[in-house]
Amino acid sequence: MRTNYKAAICGAHSQGKTTLVNALKMQPVLTSTNHFSFRTNLTRDLKSLLPINENGTSMTQYMVMARHLEFALTPGNWVLDRGALDGIAYTSYFYEKGQISDPVYKAAIEVYKECLERYDRIFYIAPELPLAEDGTRSVDREFFDGVVKQFDFYINHYSTKDKIKYVMGTVEERVNTVITEIKKDFE
Repeated sequence: MRTNYKAAICGAHSQGKTTLVNALKMQPVLTSTNHFSFRTNLTRDLKSLLPINENGTSMTQYMVMARHLEFALTPGNWVLDRGALDGIAYTSYFYEKGQISDPVYKAAIEVYKECLERYDRIFYIAPELPLAEDGTRSVDREFFDGVVKQFDFYINHYSTKDKIKYVMGTVEERVNTVITEIKKDFE
């Protein structure tokens, strides 16, 4: 059996990452056969400590990137709800807006590079769903579009193309895409 496999479910807010991870938790091929564990709520867990969404700060992004590195280094087979690609996309957005410092931005890039080496697969949920108010997620369109622009940049300029798999469609279609790719990686 393969060990220390890391799959990150990435994409802008309100696009179904947590819904997808929760659906993947029900897949025997992941839970029984390949003994995957799941990490969720990385950013939401920080909400009680630090500002998130459009109000992100240097400290917020330090904490987010540190959590991504922690999860990338944790032994075992993992499906991560958000990954370092998310972290760098949001950090870059805040950096362009002048909300975080140059040292934080540079550190985030280094963490992103380190995590990229450790991820086996990055599943990027392409933006296709409307923004939905849930009391935590932002519904600000400018914020959303700015973050998506950063995802596009990092996927095209700072990613290992063979690790990225675009995920779209219904929850079932997304689950099937992820399961198919992970099965290939385990063959």
